[in-house]
Amino acid sequence: MKTLHFTKRTVRTILTIMIIFPMLACSIPFLRGNNTSPSSSPISLRKVYSQAVAPSTSDQTLSYKDKLNIILPAGLLTSDQTLTISTLTTKLPAPSKLRKLQSVYDVSLGDQHQFDQNLLLEFNYDPNTLDPKKPASEQLSAGFWDNDNQAWVEVPASVDETRHVITISTNHLSIYGFFNWIAGYSASSSDHFTAIYNEKAIMSGQAAYYKANAPHIRTGMPPFISDILEFSETAYTAYKDAGYKLPSGKIEIEVADFDASELRSLVGNIRISTLSSAGASLLRQDCAHELFHAVQRETLGIVNYLSRHWWMEATADYAADHIAWAPGGTGEMGSDITPKYLETTITNADLVGNHAYSTSHFINWLVETKQVMSFKDLWNLTVNGSNNVLKTLNDSIQTPVPFGYLYTEFARFFVFDPASPDKKTIAISKDIANRLSEFPEATKQLRETFPVDYYTAKLWAIESKFERDVRIERMDSNFGMLSYAVLEGDTRDDMVIQEPVSLIAGETANVHLRDGDYLYILMDNTIDSTSQTFDVQVSETNTPAGIFNMRLGFDTSCDAAYAASNGTYNSYSRLNSEIPVEIKGNDVSINYDKTTGVKHFVAQGTGKIDAKGLMTLTYTLNYTLQEDCNGTPCTGTESGFGTFTGSWNPNNNRWEGIGTGSIDVEYPNTMGKSGNNSLTCSASINKTRVVPGFDDPDL
Repeated sequence: MKTLHFTKRTVRTILTIMIIFPMLACSIPFLRGNNTSPSSSPISLRKVYSQAVAPSTSDQTLSYKDKLNIILPAGLLTSDQTLTISTLTTKLPAPSKLRKLQSVYDVSLGDQHQFDQNLLLEFNYDPNTLDPKKPASEQLSAGFWDNDNQAWVEVPASVDETRHVITISTNHLSIYGFFNWIAGYSASSSDHFTAIYNEKAIMSGQAAYYKANAPHIRTGMPPFISDILEFSETAYTAYKDAGYKLPSGKIEIEVADFDASELRSLVGNIRISTLSSAGASLLRQDCAHELFHAVQRETLGIVNYLSRHWWMEATADYAADHIAWAPGGTGEMGSDITPKYLETTITNADLVGNHAYSTSHFINWLVETKQVMSFKDLWNLTVNGSNNVLKTLNDSIQTPVPFGYLYTEFARFFVFDPASPDKKTIAISKDIANRLSEFPEATKQLRETFPVDYYTAKLWAIESKFERDVRIERMDSNFGMLSYAVLEGDTRDDMVIQEPVSLIAGETANVHLRDGDYLYILMDNTIDSTSQTFDVQVSETNTPAGIFNMRLGFDTSCDAAYAASNGTYNSYSRLNSEIPVEIKGNDVSINYDKTTGVKHFVAQGTGKIDAKGLMTLTYTLNYTLQEDCNGTPCTGTESGFGTFTGSWNPNNNRWEGIGTGSIDVEYPNTMGKSGNNSLTCSASINKTRVVPGFDDPDL
């Protein structure tokens, strides 16, 4: 949804930077940005009441006109003090656009501000200023002024509608006041929430067109308000059932044309913007998202909650979709994710943008796709860790693989997998890649450098304009991870020619590119908190990659035994035939398992190609034949092992080198053919040929 040319998520974070962070920057150093903080304005006071007070064994009540009562409990004072009440000549802002200040006083008791017992402040209110149709307790609230953070901090208060007083119990004295809703605002409640709104404004703005979607529609209020309460209750129940810590008492939800929905960090209440009326799924997500912020604040406290901004937003968006609205979700989780997501660190807490919300997809991948741990366990892990959440994750998650490598896998998933959360990409090279290069026939070498910040990734896309074999070389020595892949085209739906393969510093890899193929080189840095520079060279090479055919030759050790068996079987009936060898980058492998009727052949092997292009390969071979031996079932076998070391000869178009190994052949009773001679022998491999292509024959 677009709002003032910003997405919903962008507007929400803009609101946060304008309101929350200026209020907290003085007292929370890590939020200060450029080591500056908003200056707290001096408060000008005018004394209106002063009274000497002595220690007492009974409660003492001191009153200023019919406006404020101070009740001191017995034993509060240990020495004579002076109680002073002052009004403010400095105008303070209202707690929000929905509330107005009714009465504000600075209360002091000598030079003592903190006490071992609670004392009571009773503010008298005028019932004529309230809506008679609503309880006074739903219209009044109270708090103290935090001058360092330039904000009102709400505190619990009780309302006596008979005496017309609102009472605060506190062990701290400073500037206190009470507030009520501005004219036209009213309240509607559910079990755990009270929604505050202006019905006329709701029914005349964009929320007027909202149609209720919750199964239970509450009467006596606009449909938008009904769904806010219902959706919030659904999320509340889901979080409670899942074992999360929720605030005690009713949670206030202010509803108005705010720039975006948010949890007010100091106050602890929720704001839902009428912008969320754009759709029921968006409203479900926003109500559950902001309520999980209340869970986070309740669990961590204000300072810790605000010091983990990126993790709070990511986990809140995940929880809203996968806990509050499971199964099925809302479809709104991380909905603003962009193709350039990987370019920004996952810890990004810039307050303009939506990156933190998009990181919910990384959490989803960890929990749902990789099943590293449950979300609850992941949440508890970070709750019990330091405010450096990324360090906690790095230190604590080491299985099935270290956390840093999980990010590498997620980056591959994001770029290449059709199930990627990025649905905006049309062409990988143009939408995701940081750099696109063409590789025409006349160009023999490409070389580029890429600075990569901590927990970010960059992509180099190379479009092949000519069929050839190329070598990928890392010229750098850093510890970041490089992955390369080859696709038939430039979208995730194109055929994958080469699955992503890792390449560490100093390694090389060979790949075959056809005309029109795309070579993608993905680089990520999860090692160094400073930027790492990748230096990558792609050059034409005579050392190929792909599927090759290995043929073996043997010495004459089995010839006599073969002749003695009346030549019934070629003793090397399968082992000297085609064996597929696959080369991917520096990796060489044989993985062949085929059955044709009563014949079964298995060939397995692994190897490497070093930086100089020398291939080393080790393999095993097993061939079995089930047959009838003169009316009795029997099995013939051929088994062997071997090694090959060689280099590519471009002139002969094949791998040439030295092959060693041996085979054992055993066919009992000539497998039912004429005569009764068995065939048992061993032979050595004396010839190995590896050529391009593989035509898989029948056994």
